[in-house]
Amino acid sequence: MKAPNVGVQLNGTGLPRVVFESGFSQSGESLRQDMIDWIYGGDNAVQAVVLINWRVAQATRRISGDVELYGFARNGMPDLKERQQIFPRPSGPASGQTLRLTRQMFFGSNIGPDRSPNDAFFLELDQLRTVAAMVMSDMGYEAAA
Repeated sequence: MKAPNVGVQLNGTGLPRVVFESGFSQSGESLRQDMIDWIYGGDNAVQAVVLINWRVAQATRRISGDVELYGFARNGMPDLKERQQIFPRPSGPASGQTLRLTRQMFFGSNIGPDRSPNDAFFLELDQLRTVAAMVMSDMGYEAAA
């Protein structure tokens, strides 16, 4: 069975609800195939997939990257909900840049009474940038400017 880089799983469930896949040497298409495998092979448990695609410029040892959030469209097919650039940092105010995950993505139909499936949980990309830059440095790389 495939294991995600990171998965958010409810107690007592077999598969994660939200899957995070990160590719350093994988192509974007290979990561998207992972997303399709999770969405279709997840037996309706997997509600969202976050793909982080890092690209290395070997000549400069600089890394660029972006993040994509996939969920479901109304027709039940995988749907790109958001795509955001991580590195190089977007021009303008990048602080406040977030990825929006919903209660439905985490809990599916197991949402308690008086709770909205559209309640948002935000993943702050500045925090991802900070951690990624530290790891890149340890590996002898730096973020693309």
